[in-house]
Amino acid sequence: MKALQAVGYALTSDESRNELARLISSDHPLVLLEAAVSWNELLETLKPIYLNANDLSSFPPRLMLGLHYLRRLYGLNDQQLVDRWEHDPYWQYFCGSKYFEKKLALKPEDIKNWRQLARTRLSDFDDVIS
Repeated sequence: MKALQAVGYALTSDESRNELARLISSDHPLVLLEAAVSWNELLETLKPIYLNANDLSSFPPRLMLGLHYLRRLYGLNDQQLVDRWEHDPYWQYFCGSKYFEKKLALKPEDIKNWRQLARTRLSDFDDVIS
């Protein structure tokens, strides 16, 4: 539970939160892409990154994978990525969020550090995400 709270998944009652599925259009390109991606297969490929990795335990794999993919897709730096995620329900949905969050509790340097660690633990990391 602490790991979820550490990355911005506030534990409040569902009734008081904006469920993303109600806010978004099911025919939006990112919604369609989210449905087409084999998330379980990708997450399985990324397991070596998280094995014995206490330094990564506060970074949910699906969120980080989605952020990295969106960063590459749109050619953004980490600050731009955080700024856009906080305002775009489609991006949040693509990254596996169920509810709209006003703030991503990751800083740009957290994303950079995760990416660097991922690359050291999985040599073909960038190829897996492409």
